[in-house]
Amino acid sequence: MPMIEVTDQNFEVNVIEKSRETPVVVDLWAEWCGPCKSLGPILDKVIDATGGKVVGVKVDVDANPGLSQAFQVQSIPMVVAFKDGQVVDSFNGAQGEPAVQEFIDKLLPSDAELAVDALLEAGDEASLQQVLTADPGHAVAVVAFSFTSTRVVTARPSTSCRALQKHPRPGTFRPWPARAPRTL
Repeated sequence: MPMIEVTDQNFEVNVIEKSRETPVVVDLWAEWCGPCKSLGPILDKVIDATGGKVVGVKVDVDANPGLSQAFQVQSIPMVVAFKDGQVVDSFNGAQGEPAVQEFIDKLLPSDAELAVDALLEAGDEASLQQVLTADPGHAVAVVAFSFTSTRVVTARPSTSCRALQKHPRPGTFRPWPARAPRTL
C-alpha cells in the first residue's frame, strides 16, 4: 500500500485518530530534497512488509506550513512515529534500510502484547484473569472482567469484589463495598 499524502487539513484523522488503531509513520519531506527521495522508497518497502500493521503517510513540508511549524521542522527528511495518538519515536536524516527496519520493528506489537490481545479477544473470565495476573493494572482487562463477573457478583459478591479490588490501576479506580443481593 503506497504512503498516503497528508495535509494540514486531514492530519488529525489520518495520523492522530488512525494511530489509535495502528502505528502511523509520518515522513516529512519536500520535492527538492535529495535525501528525502532516497529515504522514501526505503520507508515504503519496510512499511509495506508489515502487511498493514504500520501505516505510512507523507507530509510535504512546503505545502503544509502548519504541520512544519507544529513539528518544528528544521531539517528534512524527518520521520515521526505515532501510536495511541502520541509521538513515540522519531529520527532526522536519510537512513539505510537496516536502521529503518529497526525503527519500524519497535512499533510492532511484541509476542507478549499479541498474547494479551488474544486473551482479551477471548473475553472469558479465565482469559481475563490471566491478563490481570500478568498486569494487575491493565485497564481494559479490569473493565472486561467486571462485566464477565456479573454472574459471580450476584452469586458471591465478596469474591468478585475482592478480585476487582485486587486489580485496580492506582488512582483511577475506587472499589465499592461488597453487598449481598437483597431478596424481595
